[in-house]
Amino acid sequence: MFNFDQNRHVANRVGQEVEIKEQARKEKNRLEIPDEKARDNEDFSYKAQKRKRLWRNISGIFAILAVLYVIYWFAMNLFG
Repeated sequence: MFNFDQNRHVANRVGQEVEIKEQARKEKNRLEIPDEKARDNEDFSYKAQKRKRLWRNISGIFAILAVLYVIYWFAMNLFG
């Protein structure tokens, strides 16, 4: 008659909790962008945020290398 599946109940509840946490994370990230227009066009999925963080790290490394190269170039021309 009454068939209660504990595993399915727990899985549904865990899924709901994950969804709530994901929505809270997206909303927190959304509120960090001050521009309303940019906020509406931003992709807040986990994959997009990871890709953006990777791009920011790679561009930062290239910027540091460029600064070091300029310092090296000036040092070689000045003292060389």
